[in-house]
Amino acid sequence: MSATFTYVANIKKASPGFLQIDEYRNGTVGHTDSFPAKVATTGTAGHALILHPDIVGDYNVTCEGLGSMRGQRAWQLRFVQRADRPSLFRQYRTPRGWFNVALKGRAWIAVDSYQVVRIETDLVRPVPQILLFNDHVVIDYGPVNFAEHNLQLWLPETIDIYMAFLGHRAHRRHSFSNYQLFWVDLGQKIDEPQLDDRAQP
Repeated sequence: MSATFTYVANIKKASPGFLQIDEYRNGTVGHTDSFPAKVATTGTAGHALILHPDIVGDYNVTCEGLGSMRGQRAWQLRFVQRADRPSLFRQYRTPRGWFNVALKGRAWIAVDSYQVVRIETDLVRPVPQILLFNDHVVIDYGPVNFAEHNLQLWLPETIDIYMAFLGHRAHRRHSFSNYQLFWVDLGQKIDEPQLDDRAQP
């Protein structure tokens, strides 16, 4: 089964140390009916935020050395959720409630641009209360040019999700294309007030 969405992601700093990602598919939020098996896979587009300064402190991060990824020289980083920090990055919403899951994984950072080339994540431990025994995510990133603003951003190209959840195994692939950038210009231009000649005494 496949489905095509007009997808919008809005990332904002909701409060100090907390980033919020709002996702819209065809203009709606949180609809599970349009997903295969009515299991919505959301939030994956924000995985590179694991390395954001407000979040990375929740993980133990080590550099495993210089390697390559997709033909590019890249530093390989390993990260694991710290036991003394709450697991807030990934949640499962089920009829039994919300369950936070701890993540571990690797990130490949391009040597020349320091952009994230790939991220892979796995569970630190299963969550037997909801029969979650596997959650493996692979995200490949690539450069996207927005010529109108002379801007290049590295954004997800594909996301592969492998799950063993509620007694079922599944593989989901998200492919992204036709990127558009919503840009709000906050610049101001202030001119001298224009006097109406008719208002002169």
